[in-house]
Amino acid sequence: IILPQEKPLLAASNFQNSDEDAGGDDLDLGKMINQQLGEISSKISGNSILYIATTNSPDAYSLSGRYDVKDSTVSVRISIRQNKTVKFRFEVVGNKEKLSELAANIAARAADWGANKK
Repeated sequence: IILPQEKPLLAASNFQNSDEDAGGDDLDLGKMINQQLGEISSKISGNSILYIATTNSPDAYSLSGRYDVKDSTVSVRISIRQNKTVKFRFEVVGNKEKLSELAANIAARAADWGANKK
């Protein structure tokens, strides 16, 4: 019997604009990242993570971070946490006009980390 390989469980992410006047996640980056994580998770073959929007599992990881917008550049600082403990940090820079591409890059990097973590 071959058992499937255990995959990391990722829950909904939380992102905020560093500019307090912007009022939270004004770019809806968290929503776009969650959509990308869902797409990665739903692939029939080659998916490296499981994604569920809400969970109480202590084993679940979540992405959170802050971003700065300067002209058309968006700089995002991302933390992957498990039980409020930071397990991995990274930064991604993208174009404000290509937010879906930026979200896809962040989700892919998180999924790669999940697939390769030891």
